[in-house]
Amino acid sequence: TTTYLKENPVKWKSYREREKDKIASETLEYMKKNYNEEFEIDSIKYIPQNKSYAIMVHSKSDPDLNVRVLKWAMGGYELTDDYISTKRFRQTTKYFRHFANDISDRNLFQANIIGGKVYDTKLYWDTKYTIKELLEKDAKNTELNFLMFFFFDITEENVDEVCKKLYNMVKYMQEADIGEVEMEVLFFSEEYFKNKDVEKINREEMGPLGMMNFDSIYG
Repeated sequence: TTTYLKENPVKWKSYREREKDKIASETLEYMKKNYNEEFEIDSIKYIPQNKSYAIMVHSKSDPDLNVRVLKWAMGGYELTDDYISTKRFRQTTKYFRHFANDISDRNLFQANIIGGKVYDTKLYWDTKYTIKELLEKDAKNTELNFLMFFFFDITEENVDEVCKKLYNMVKYMQEADIGEVEMEVLFFSEEYFKNKDVEKINREEMGPLGMMNFDSIYG
């Protein structure tokens, strides 16, 4: 077989493309069945190291909802996806974004539910429950993580106001009785980023790790 493939690279490529077409069809059926939504394929990548496929799809009704689907050997070539965690990440970021915007609209911000006992409840996995409802019903079992990057300098004139607004966020978490909160707040050079599109940099240059890579490079 190896000799044949080496001698017939065109046919080998043709086989791989046919396999990708089959996986694309399976993936779209799988996502429709599990989440009652229509999706479109963005990319399919074969990973020879573990003989698996990584498929990126997006929701037709919400094109910004990009979901990764895996078909990998160690999982018995069953399809698995990160739809719920991706959707919860986006919902959580949207729900808490006003705290960052209140400090400055020039920011990078993300919020996510991490670990905790909430993973063991139907509230997290059933997205008919909003983030607000999830927190109202099961705040004590919920862990939240925040990354907040701002692009202005802290001065004697603004430090008290910034601290007050950050305190308002912390106070909200306390009053909501949320089980555990991790928060990282960083301020980047106003002059250095003055004419730079930080959202575009984060979106197009930082890769899957996003803001964590941004911190590593510019922090």
